[in-house]
Amino acid sequence: MAFDVDCERVAATLKLSGAKAYALGPQAAYARGADRALTALASARSRGRRALAGARTQGGQARLAAALATAHDRGVDALARMEVSPADAAGHTALVAAIRRAGDGYARMARAARRHDAQGFAAGQRTVRDGDAMLHKAFGALKELGYRTG
Repeated sequence: MAFDVDCERVAATLKLSGAKAYALGPQAAYARGADRALTALASARSRGRRALAGARTQGGQARLAAALATAHDRGVDALARMEVSPADAAGHTALVAAIRRAGDGYARMARAARRHDAQGFAAGQRTVRDGDAMLHKAFGALKELGYRTG
């Protein structure tokens, strides 16, 4: 019993030096920042995908796919500026990688549409699907950390 009391008294005097302490569980600031970035991206994706599906020309496809690539780049940039706790780092990295992958797919689709390259456009679509699958997994990882997703 005396040891427990002594241990608690000593532990109460410890101070963290040279590192930042994070609370256990989801970080409120990270959740707010990620929510802002992902809400903006989701809105751009919804509008952009609808418009891309209805594009009647390759020029239209190129323009709309490029706009989607830019939206993904903005999402990556916003997330990359965020402070991330060590506990959230892997989930955050997966999230950024997924968005980057989908954005790369849209950029590839835009280049292919400008070149009238149907195979390149299809390859870009596959890259977008890969990024979307990665995004689903990243959301799962963040959910396991206690964040609410989708």
